[in-house]
Amino acid sequence: MTQTLSVIDPEVLSIDERTALEANIDNLIAAHKNNRQEINRLVFESVAAMSMGDRYEQELENKKGLKRFIGSITGSNKKLQDKINRSRSAAQYASQQTLQKLAEQNLMSFELITAVNNKLNASVVAIESEINQVYASILTVKKEINQVYAAMMTFFKQTRSDIIQLANRVDKLERNVNLLNWVNSIEYQMFNGTEYADLDDVSKVVCLVRDFCDITNGEWTTSDLLLLKTAMATIGLPPRANICYKDFIEEIANSDQLKEKLFGKLSLDGVEEYPEYVVISAGIEKDRLLGTSEKYLVDNSLTVLRNHGCTVSEEELKQEMLCLYTKDKAQFDLSNHVNTYDFILEMLYNLEQVKRIQYTKTLDRKMQEAEVLFSYYKTEPLIPLLHELIDYGYAKAKYILALLYETGCADLKRDDDMFKKLISESAAEGYLPALFRQIVPMFLNINKERKSEFFENLDSLFKMANEGDMFAADEYARCAINFSWFGYGENDFTTAIKMFKKAPAVLGNYSIAKRYDLGQGVEKNLQKAFEYYKLSADMWYSSAEYKVGLAYQHGYGCEKNPERAFEYYKRAYEHGSDDAINQYGWCLTNNFGPENDYDLAYKVFMEGHEKGIAICTANVGWCYQNGRGVAKNMDKAKEYYKKAVDMGNAWAKEQLNKYF
Repeated sequence: MTQTLSVIDPEVLSIDERTALEANIDNLIAAHKNNRQEINRLVFESVAAMSMGDRYEQELENKKGLKRFIGSITGSNKKLQDKINRSRSAAQYASQQTLQKLAEQNLMSFELITAVNNKLNASVVAIESEINQVYASILTVKKEINQVYAAMMTFFKQTRSDIIQLANRVDKLERNVNLLNWVNSIEYQMFNGTEYADLDDVSKVVCLVRDFCDITNGEWTTSDLLLLKTAMATIGLPPRANICYKDFIEEIANSDQLKEKLFGKLSLDGVEEYPEYVVISAGIEKDRLLGTSEKYLVDNSLTVLRNHGCTVSEEELKQEMLCLYTKDKAQFDLSNHVNTYDFILEMLYNLEQVKRIQYTKTLDRKMQEAEVLFSYYKTEPLIPLLHELIDYGYAKAKYILALLYETGCADLKRDDDMFKKLISESAAEGYLPALFRQIVPMFLNINKERKSEFFENLDSLFKMANEGDMFAADEYARCAINFSWFGYGENDFTTAIKMFKKAPAVLGNYSIAKRYDLGQGVEKNLQKAFEYYKLSADMWYSSAEYKVGLAYQHGYGCEKNPERAFEYYKRAYEHGSDDAINQYGWCLTNNFGPENDYDLAYKVFMEGHEKGIAICTANVGWCYQNGRGVAKNMDKAKEYYKKAVDMGNAWAKEQLNKYF
C-alpha cells in the first residue's frame, strides 16, 4: 500500500480551496501522465516546493520552475494561486498532494524515485553545526525543513518498495532475454582490453550503465533494474559500497574514454542549465566548461586570490567552483556519498533525462517555427505543432492556440471558452503577453479593475517586445492605443504602429490597416487601409477577410466588386468571423455574387441568432415574414423581430412598427 505523505497540515487551505486544488492536480496529471519528462519535472518541482526555506517569496520569484509548477497546479484559479504564492505552507501542501497522487497512480519510476531520494539525502540542512547561531527563528525553519525532508525520504522509500513488490509479481519469463544473457556473461566483457572485473569502480559503473542502456534501448522495467545487482556482484562491485559524486564527476571529466563510453553520441550541450534534474551530467558538463569557454572565470578568480596572498591550485579552485555551482543551482552537496547501486540508478535516470533535454532543445526550435507559422497564419501545420509544444509545457504555445480560438481560422472553429481557458493557463504559467490579453481583451471591453496589474507589468512587457518577442510587441501596441482607459496619459498611436510592425505579420498588418482606417497615428487613408487589410486577409485571417469584403462591397479604398466581396465574406464566415455571418447571409439574399440561396441564408442567419447577433435575429424574422428559406409565418416573424428589438436592433423595431 502506498505510503501516505502527510507532513503538512491541510488546514492551511480552506475546504473549497483544497477541492479546487485537488481537481487542478488531477487535471494536470491526466494531461501529462503519458509524458515521462513532464512527470519527472512535476516530481522534482514538487520536492523543491516542499523544501523551500523562510525566504519563500524570494525563492519563488527567482526560480522559473517553481513559478511554472505553481501556475500549473492552480490553473485559472487566481485566488488560489495568490494564496499559494504568499504562503510557504500552502505551497508545501499543494506539493505534498501532487506527490501523493503521482504515487497513487504509479507514475513515478523506480530510477526517478532513487534519483530524488539521493538528492534529498544530499540536501538535508545540517543543523548541529549551527546550534550557536544568533537567530533562533532560522534554526526553527531549518528544523522544519529537515522534518519535511525526513517525511519525504520515508515516503519515497516506501513508494520504491511498493514498486519492487509490484515488479516481483511479474512472471520472470517476461524479462529481457538479452539482458539476462548480458548478466550471465558480464565477467567476460571488456573495456579497453581489460575485463570488467579488473576495472576500477568508476569504470565499472560507467560500463554497467552504458551496456544496460544499450541492451534495453532505454526501455526497462523495475525487474530489469533489479538484475543490475547480480551484474554488480559478478564483477566485484558491491551494491552497498559508497561512491562520491564529486570524485565520479572529476574522474569522468578527466577521461575522454570514460566520457565517450558513458554518453556515446549523446550531447551534453546545455545540460548545465538543468542541475536540479540531472546533477551528475550537469556537473560533468560544467567541469568541461570551466576548463574551456568559462575558463576565464577560473583565471580571474585565481588572479584575485593570488593578489590577496591566497595560494590555491587551478584544479582546486575549479572543483570548488563546481561544488558551489551545484549548491547554488540545485541545493546539492557534491561531496555527498551514496550507495553504488542507487548511484547507478540515478545515472540511468540522468542519461534518459539528457536525451529529453536535447529533445527539449529541438522543441525550442519548434517553438520558433510555430511563431513563424503563426506570423504568416499557416494554421494547418501550426495547430498540431502547438499541441505538441503544449504537452511539453510551453506557455507561449497555449497563448498562440488561444489566439486561433479567439477568432477562428481555416482549421479551427472559434471557441470563446477554449480561448479563455488557454489564455488563463498561459498567464498563470508566466507568459506575460497572455496576462495582457486578459487585461485588454481583443474587443476592447477593458477590465479597468485590473489596473494594478497593468501598471506593474507594462514596463516588463515593453522590454519583452524590444527583446524580440513579437507577441509582446502586439500586446504592448494594443495597450498603447488604449492608454487613456487606464489613466496612463494620451493614447500613443505612434508607438503602437512601431510595435505593430514588430508583431506577427498577420496581426500587425491588420492592426496597421485599422490605424489608416481610423486615422490614428497616421493620416486617414482608405487605400492604405485596404492594402494592409488585404495583406492580412490573404494570410486567411478571418477578421481581415471581413474587412476586405466590406471594402469591395462599398468601394472603401478600392473599386466596388460584388463577386470579390462575396468571396471574402464567405471566406471570413467559413474561418469563424462572427462579423461576417450576417454579411454572408445578406449576400445570399441580394444577388450579391452568385445566385440567391435562401435556404442557406436562413441557416446562416439562424446560426448568427444562436450566437446572439442581433441583426441575424432580425433577419431570421425577415425570412419568416417573406418565406425565404422557410415557410412564411408572420407569428414567427413577429417573435424574432421582438427578440432582435430586445437585443437593441433598431431595424427590427422599424419592421415591427411598419408591418405589425
